Amino acid sequence: MKKKLMMALLFGFGVLAIAAIACGSSEAPTGSGSEAKAVDTVRESIKDIVIRSFMTNPAISELSITQDGNEMALAMVVDCSTSFDSAKAMGDRFVRLLKQFSPDLDPSTTEIGTGDYNYQVGVSCENGTSIAKGSKTTDSATVVW
Repeated sequence: MKKKLMMALLFGFGVLAIAAIACGSSEAPTGSGSEAKAVDTVRESIKDIVIRSFMTNPAISELSITQDGNEMALAMVVDCSTSFDSAKAMGDRFVRLLKQFSPDLDPSTTEIGTGDYNYQVGVSCENGTSIAKGSKTTDSATVVW
């Protein structure tokens, strides 16, 4: 009971911190609107908060988020007993949360949705064995596993 309460509190504080950081951008606007859309860099503080919110799951031992332009790479290392379906669900939630708090378009309630970034997701076991790999392109509404 105490563990669930602590996890709920940590998650709540994480969401509040994400909202506070996301609302206060110190970056100046770029482009004039007539040029091709420039893709914003996701701030390290947003990446850190997303990672911290997932690290409350004891099945997850490592997470990383890297960005190269509009390409986002998400890597997750989990317990070797994690099933393919669980790995997919964790990967989908990871993309959804990052998409929600980054400059990308907010996900809807039913699907992750299209956006400005391509996502590559890899979920592997602690011994290096791949459990699930997925990708979501800018014009795709879901992660394809």
